Amino acid sequence: PVVLVRTCWGVASQPTYLLFAVSAALAMASLFVYVGSAPAIILDHWHLSETQFHTIFFPIVGGFVCASLAAGRFAGRVKRATQVKLGFGMLVISALVGVIAHATLASVPIPLTQFSWFLMACGAQLTYPVLSLEMLDMFPRARGAAESVQAFIALSVGAVVMGLLAPVLNGNLAHLALFSLACGAIAWLCWRWGTLLH
Repeated sequence: PVVLVRTCWGVASQPTYLLFAVSAALAMASLFVYVGSAPAIILDHWHLSETQFHTIFFPIVGGFVCASLAAGRFAGRVKRATQVKLGFGMLVISALVGVIAHATLASVPIPLTQFSWFLMACGAQLTYPVLSLEMLDMFPRARGAAESVQAFIALSVGAVVMGLLAPVLNGNLAHLALFSLACGAIAWLCWRWGTLLH
């Protein structure tokens, strides 16, 4: 246990690794805050039934699938940094579209919101595996510890976002869009900072 704790601490205290881990966690959190808010969005704001939760999950899962297929095509052909830039671009722009739509329209059409989620899921899925590989490559002799620390950070951020912040935001799509944009922007800044230190 002592060796394990020492190894994990050595991984977690590396600044570039920590920035990449926070970046990956926030990229997913920008999307998962909507998952945590699904009951309030579906039932209270969109006034749909209990059998219509697919209106949230289909666009998100579809985005993950499409981005996974694209990432498979990119492997070995597109530079990692290019893929991350594309992913963060999609993530931030789609969140910004949501913020602008809720600021200018009295009632944002559901399909527009769903399309925003689709693009957001694509962006998050393009960034996450590249950041994970970068983190694992930093510790070739302690990859298990690197993956464990990353999972701990991602789960901790996800727990706070879905268990604490999502209920506070109460499905308010305008506030959720702002939160999502903030997460995406901070995730991008963490990645940029990490690449400068790397």
